[in-house]
Amino acid sequence: MGTRQHCVLVASFVLGLVIAACNSGDDLSLELPPETVPATTSTTRESTSIATTTSSTTETPEPTYSEKETAVREAHTRFMTVINADDNGVERVRALIEQYVIDPQRTRMLEGIEEDLATGNRSVGPGYDSNIIKVVFRDEIAIVGDCSLGRGELFSPEGELLIPAAEIYTVRETDLVEVDGQWMVTEFRTNTRIGCDPDGPPWDFYNIP
Repeated sequence: MGTRQHCVLVASFVLGLVIAACNSGDDLSLELPPETVPATTSTTRESTSIATTTSSTTETPEPTYSEKETAVREAHTRFMTVINADDNGVERVRALIEQYVIDPQRTRMLEGIEEDLATGNRSVGPGYDSNIIKVVFRDEIAIVGDCSLGRGELFSPEGELLIPAAEIYTVRETDLVEVDGQWMVTEFRTNTRIGCDPDGPPWDFYNIP
């Protein structure tokens, strides 16, 4: 849109000078657009927001959880992304299992380590790409549904790839119980028949009513 301007012409015939002065009816001072901050989803993915000078963007507030659920989520995420990270090395992983995992899952994981050491196979990987979809409390057990990507790989002693990293996200669950104020993983299940979308809406998992 254009602006109307009123111009005043002042003529001085004695000096032979003509001075033109234009006064604008609008404020022409520049205003910087508001700083744009990427909105972050619960799954750590970013969505871009566009800053405009005519309207303000509204960010979706981060979900809030009870202290109990927050502790469960932290324990689950640690199990998925840290304890299952083979890149941490055998001794470090073994120590984390003994600290944060209880039977029957503890025995399964420790036996898996011993099996790899006996065969010479080598597991590598940064842990699961973990995305919590739902947390349910059933009596004393916390069940966490996760849409995750298995990023670990297994190699033979000769360097042959035995088990590749996964290519699709699938449903996984952990069962956790509280022991002396610490939430510990007691069961871990994977359902490779059910694919999932980490950015999709929450939905019920096969073991969660």
